Amino acid sequence: MGYSVDELFEFNINKTNHTASVWEYLKRDDPDVLCVEIPSEYHGYPVTYLEQFAFGDCKYLREVFIPDSVTVIAHDAFYECGELRTVRLPKDIDIRYRPFVCCRRLDPKIILAGLVCSNDIVSKPLEFIDYYSWDEILREDVFALAIKYDSFREFKTEGLFEDIVTRGRVSHFEMLEKAGKSPSAEQTDELINLSAENGKTEMTAYLLDLKNRKFGFDGGNKFEL
Repeated sequence: MGYSVDELFEFNINKTNHTASVWEYLKRDDPDVLCVEIPSEYHGYPVTYLEQFAFGDCKYLREVFIPDSVTVIAHDAFYECGELRTVRLPKDIDIRYRPFVCCRRLDPKIILAGLVCSNDIVSKPLEFIDYYSWDEILREDVFALAIKYDSFREFKTEGLFEDIVTRGRVSHFEMLEKAGKSPSAEQTDELINLSAENGKTEMTAYLLDLKNRKFGFDGGNKFEL
């Protein structure tokens, strides 16, 4: 089923800057629209911006093509698009913080691009992750990419360590260790205590072994596993 541009999108026109922005995608509940292409211009105005929540809560959309005219994607622009699989991003796009929140099926490269706020995920490290980012970064495929491209090199990992331990994700800790990113001796002791307090038996055993391999035991940390 074909729709006109005006049936698909609502635009904001900025006559001062002579630009247009996508304010809202209008077919978010339409199961017949799985792929959509954003136009590069609207009534002579170049489309340069995707507004906050422009594509929020799309139930069926799987693919979005963003033209090179778009220079900025606002935060939460694609919030909770559960079926979204891929988004074509312009090379030099300015990605505001976390535009792909709760897009559980989205290509991991796109998720990571949103987390590093750049389409250049190879050279851009993570600089800041808040509480709401953990589900994204701890998705197995996204996590593997973040390690591959060394996205953690400028990121303080204390919060990451704690979240992995609290969730009992031994496989993630193993991946970090193989990549040369593991906690200090003091942090390891703190994580062992945290893991034991949370009843994470497998994780506690793993951290005790990690401590033994890296730092040796000092007679502390007596836990019944």
